[in-house]
Amino acid sequence: MTIQALSRMSGNNEIAAKNQCYLLDKDGLITKERKNLDPAAAPFAKDIKDAEGLKEGASLLEVVKKLRPHVLLGLSGVGGIFNEQVLRAMRESDSPKPAIFSMSNPTMNAECNAADAFKHAGPNIVFASGSPF
Repeated sequence: MTIQALSRMSGNNEIAAKNQCYLLDKDGLITKERKNLDPAAAPFAKDIKDAEGLKEGASLLEVVKKLRPHVLLGLSGVGGIFNEQVLRAMRESDSPKPAIFSMSNPTMNAECNAADAFKHAGPNIVFASGSPF
């Protein structure tokens, strides 16, 4: 759904939309170098030459610091993965209003909560969650 929305925003260019998305899992950044690449992740795997100097398995913190994303979309089910360091790194986003979407449920699996997001990423963020905090 994210790719569809980005595609519409960029003039129905699905390739451009996919190029803006970086997918990470429990092992970090997913690139085409990944062994045993999940077929569902394959369309989002970055060619290492297009990964902005990031390597296979780069951590979330490394990716946020390097790419300065506009949006963090949390669908991991890993509670607290948007930790203080990651949220502070979002202060350097290229967006004047970076978005942090902590969508995992139940609440104990949320990537972060609103209080921590605003405390560490700053007051100018857009926050949404899938949990009732």
